[in-house]
Amino acid sequence: MKASNYYMEMNKVMRIFILDGKQMNDKNKAYSHIAKTMCFPDYFGNNLDALADCLSELDNETIVILINKDKLIDGLGEYGQSIVDTFSELSIGEDGFVFVEK
Repeated sequence: MKASNYYMEMNKVMRIFILDGKQMNDKNKAYSHIAKTMCFPDYFGNNLDALADCLSELDNETIVILINKDKLIDGLGEYGQSIVDTFSELSIGEDGFVFVEK
């Protein structure tokens, strides 16, 4: 993982990932971008269930920032919104996981 993906504050390590909706205009590109940016394992399944599983297995404080959400939704429609919803739902239920749309 790149050193720039880490932020330390008072002995707490936080990982910060920035996802760009411009790079997520079809399913394959979306999952490839997410997996590469977030350093998911090679066995990542490229579907919503696999995304939820990998997100729930994050072991540190994590912030995910989605920029250009409109481009994601333009390219994938309802499925793009489902990807956003997967991140949003986990940010509500998981301590230490924050999802921000910009």
